[in-house]
Amino acid sequence: MNLVQHFQENQPKDNTLIIYPDPPLADNEINLLNSLNPKIKALTPSFPVTSIATNHPKKPLSGKVIGISISNSPDLEKLGFSNYHLKRALLEISRHLLAQGASIAYGGDLRPDGFTQNLIEMVKAYNHQENNQPEKKIFNFLAWPIHLQADVNWQAEYKNEVSIEAIPLPEDIKQQPFDIEDETFLKPEGKENCYVWMRCLTAMREEMAKKIDARIILGGQVTNYKGIFPGIAEEAALTLINDKPLFVLGAFGGCAKAVGQALLGDTPMALTWEGQAAQSPTYAETVEFYNERSLLGSPHLPIDYNALIKIFNEAGFHGINKLEESENRALFETEDLDEMIYLISKGLQS
Repeated sequence: MNLVQHFQENQPKDNTLIIYPDPPLADNEINLLNSLNPKIKALTPSFPVTSIATNHPKKPLSGKVIGISISNSPDLEKLGFSNYHLKRALLEISRHLLAQGASIAYGGDLRPDGFTQNLIEMVKAYNHQENNQPEKKIFNFLAWPIHLQADVNWQAEYKNEVSIEAIPLPEDIKQQPFDIEDETFLKPEGKENCYVWMRCLTAMREEMAKKIDARIILGGQVTNYKGIFPGIAEEAALTLINDKPLFVLGAFGGCAKAVGQALLGDTPMALTWEGQAAQSPTYAETVEFYNERSLLGSPHLPIDYNALIKIFNEAGFHGINKLEESENRALFETEDLDEMIYLISKGLQS
């Protein structure tokens, strides 16, 4: 017997509280319960502060935009995980954020693969509006020139769910010695082109850090990236610089694990100049060019790994969000997805 049949045969009393197992009820399911009895309230275990009532009160994270930073981790296999586990964690965290009323922000290309489609379907399920005008719940921040190759047909198909935030080419890059045009795609080849990509990725990440209300990081590459630092490390640092809450999941290793180690006061090799220069001579050459441009008056600071580590060392796990230090350490260390979701939800609702 399903829940609806049970209600039809056993009408509950007014103000009945239903404890429903995770995942959270979708808005269409809540609408169905509401049609049976508008005074029923339902909650799920992962909502530690606020329950969901069937008459659609304001959800605890309504109006909040939560950034999620994720990419493949080089440590998955040795930690006993796979890409499936990383994607499942991302989907379940996203599901609970959407159910609590939040919007989700990503930096980078959301390709029309299985994950993206699942995310869009979740947006439809958890995006009830009384006027039947759903809000865009996915903000996809794209740096120049990545947004030049965005799939226009895909954008049109999902315009009600996804908002493309295209960050323009920095003005000084349009001038000499680069003279780059807005509509001309630039491949990340050679130190000059790689310099432009670094500048554009930082511009995107800076804009995203201003617009989000909090950020969650997990996984992440520490080599073969195109920004000034490993992407998740730069996004985590910009989150703290903008005084936004940061939630660090270290279970899947990668860059997020390195950020967590730095927050604990360590100096992980992946976040040092020595470690990165040894990985890629091309990167080292680009950084030298980047820092020379800074000394010549370009509007950016030099790439400085010591300064990056200092940001994390000084913040520590006691100062990155509203969770207690012990809770942030637990979030960083846990491999339990339910515990991750509980602690993130608690920290965001505090």
